[in-house]
Amino acid sequence: MPFLIRSACLTGYVEVARSLGLDPFSLVREAGIDRSCLFDPDIKIQIEPVIRLLEMSASAARVKILASAWPRRAISQTSARSLLLLAMRPRSEKR
Repeated sequence: MPFLIRSACLTGYVEVARSLGLDPFSLVREAGIDRSCLFDPDIKIQIEPVIRLLEMSASAARVKILASAWPRRAISQTSARSLLLLAMRPRSEKR
C-alpha cells in the first residue's frame, strides 16, 4: 500500500521553483503529479512522486537541498515533514 500525504506539502513549490529559474508545472507533470495538487492542499497524493519532484528540482537547480530555498513562511508542518522524510531516507532508497 503506497504512503499518502496531503498536497499541502507542495505549498510554496511554484514560487521556489520559479525563483530558481525552473518551470514548476513541467517538473510537476514530469514527476507524475496532477497540477491541481499545487492549488488544493487537501488532495491525497503518493509520497514517491513528491520525492521525485523535489529530487528533480534540486538537481535541475543545482542545489543540494531544495528546502534551503523555501521561504520559511511557506513551509507548513506537512511540508516540513515531507522534506524531513526525504532527507532521512537511506541512500539505498534514493534514486
